[in-house]
Amino acid sequence: MNYREQLYRKYHSQHTGRHTGMNARLLQSTESAHFEQEWGPILKQLKRNASILDVGCGNGSMLRALEKLGFGELRGIDISEEQIGIARNSGLNKVEVADALTFLRDKLQTYDAVTCMDLAEHLTKPELVELLSLIAGALKPGGRLFIRTPNMDSPWPHLYASGDFTHETLFNSTSIVQLLESAGFKQIQVYPSLMRVRPWWKEMLRELSYRVLSLRWRIELFATARSSRGMIFSPNLLVSATIVEIT
Repeated sequence: MNYREQLYRKYHSQHTGRHTGMNARLLQSTESAHFEQEWGPILKQLKRNASILDVGCGNGSMLRALEKLGFGELRGIDISEEQIGIARNSGLNKVEVADALTFLRDKLQTYDAVTCMDLAEHLTKPELVELLSLIAGALKPGGRLFIRTPNMDSPWPHLYASGDFTHETLFNSTSIVQLLESAGFKQIQVYPSLMRVRPWWKEMLRELSYRVLSLRWRIELFATARSSRGMIFSPNLLVSATIVEIT
């Protein structure tokens, strides 16, 4: 048994469920609501009849969010049997246990969009290069790829980056663009991730604090003779990219 088989076998019960303190149903509901808010504005130009594959679908929270956003032609894959079991128990039927590098090999020009939520950081650099090449081939011309991954330019990057033993490769907004361009993707946009807390008065305090701290971080960068132009400080990066032709 390799380390991935050992850790992903009980990924919810030994990691995500324990870390969040939520049962599977509550965690899926909470995550899907967050994804809906986070990705809704970015996905608004994607046709609602688009064929979408969620790679590394986990418990199905992104698929649920896509359903709520009006998308109907959805499919998900994940290597964790436990996670796929959770997704199926919640009523998601078009999900299956599969390794993405194997699954995508015969899916030439099949999908209008591919989503990869919190997946890229789990792969080695050679695996990522291969995966993006396969995704580029699996997308129809003009198809789009959507990624969420931890942001190493965040002031507290290791809360996300080091919080999961299965993480392998980490990014900032510069390196993720570098990788995607090398795989043939164009029109790459990088956005800050959604940050929200409840109740409303805590959210007001959080947003005010974040603005003040962002100014401090930019001053610190200035003091090291580095530009903060275009730099993103949120815990995660959201990325949208388009494939123009098969690579």
